Amino acid sequence: ASMLLPRALAPTAAAASLLLLLARDADQRGAHAATAAAFLEWAAPTFALLSASAIVGLQQRANPDGLRVYPPAGQPLTPARAALRDAESLALSVPACVLGNGIVLAAIQLGGSTSWSLPEHSHVLCWALDWLGVAPALLLGRAALASDGYRFNDPADWRSAREWSTTGELLFSQPSSIGAGCIVQVRGHSAGWRTLRFVLPGGGGSVQSVHRLAGAGTRDEQAIANEYLKTMAAATLLTFRRRRQAAATDATAAGGGSPPPPRLLLLGLGGGSLVSLFGCLYAGAEIVAVELDQAVIDAATLCLGLRAPEGTALVCGDAYHWVRDAATARGNAGASADGERERFDAVLVDVYDEQNVTPPLFYSDAFLSDCRRILNPGGVLLHNLHTGSSALDSAFASAAAAYARTFPAGAAVVPVVGQGNTILCASGSEAIFGAATTAEVQHAAEAEAEQVGLAAFDVAKRLAGLRPLRVRR
Repeated sequence: ASMLLPRALAPTAAAASLLLLLARDADQRGAHAATAAAFLEWAAPTFALLSASAIVGLQQRANPDGLRVYPPAGQPLTPARAALRDAESLALSVPACVLGNGIVLAAIQLGGSTSWSLPEHSHVLCWALDWLGVAPALLLGRAALASDGYRFNDPADWRSAREWSTTGELLFSQPSSIGAGCIVQVRGHSAGWRTLRFVLPGGGGSVQSVHRLAGAGTRDEQAIANEYLKTMAAATLLTFRRRRQAAATDATAAGGGSPPPPRLLLLGLGGGSLVSLFGCLYAGAEIVAVELDQAVIDAATLCLGLRAPEGTALVCGDAYHWVRDAATARGNAGASADGERERFDAVLVDVYDEQNVTPPLFYSDAFLSDCRRILNPGGVLLHNLHTGSSALDSAFASAAAAYARTFPAGAAVVPVVGQGNTILCASGSEAIFGAATTAEVQHAAEAEAEQVGLAAFDVAKRLAGLRPLRVRR
């Protein structure tokens, strides 16, 4: 950090020196005062923007272990969106600076100040007002408003990042069973937070999962820090609500009871956030979690407080082949009891390699067809994908096209607020995502959350951006 600080502040120092020289020249050369003032009113906010960008870059690179640190203000926007927001702030600051300068100069002139000579020091005063007041206020104010847009007052929203984004204490370290040189770590932080991390040979890596322990190794199941997991949970609750409504209709017609506990298939365990959440919300739920890396399973069960509820199976294996085998077994067994055991109400895909990239196999036509075969009628397939760069967006477009081919009437997309993820949602039933309005989806998920006692986060807000999937031909 000590080496980065001079590099970050050098552009600011050079800009300040240039502006002071221009201001001095404007004071000495009255003929050029108007031109110099106009330049100052435009240039000061520009250099303020450069300084803010340099400070943000310093803040993100200062972590000693090479892992990304989220600022205390919350999860930042993607670089492109943040740059666009700051450019808008810069444009807005120009008329604000002109107006502010006019008000101050008029006040000085009307006040008849004798301690300051208006022609001699006016441009220095205007520069200080622009540089130290208006432009920083607009930049920081709009950044704060953008941050508030994804703060939902959850017990584990991004404001908790100040507690778990530190280096922390190393509690677990084990070589990955699949990634050459990759190390799976668990680190402990303040307030009971623990993070699951993948550390690459070069020292870089990523935070894969965040959990809070309530004490004595017991996990707080509803304290979920990652926004994409809350969005996937909200979409899953929508499915279970439709399932509950269908069961109520059947019960009215045939005198039946409530639906049986749901069956979930999770491809990719991570720290087991969704295993804990759904096991807590739905007593008797049958959950199968397939994880390729045994080190991840060990980290979750030994150090992250994952206590698999009764009816939960943690399987170490290849998720792609597991789904293919389940689909084959389902086809061979047909409508028998064995065939029904291979069907799920929700399949959630959260699979990445050691480079944090989703293998293309997991959005291939063959894989999606297999997933559809093991879904119950009205069941859903949810897939977490990274977006925000040209390479990631290209992969997402390929995945979206495959989903549209396999689920032509029942696919949707949900952008994750405040995080570089997008959730692809699909169902064989058009009523789940294809025909329902966003308001209907939100209301159904909210009603299910209330019924099962999920109060830690607002599921309706997580689904506010849901829209049908439209793929350009």
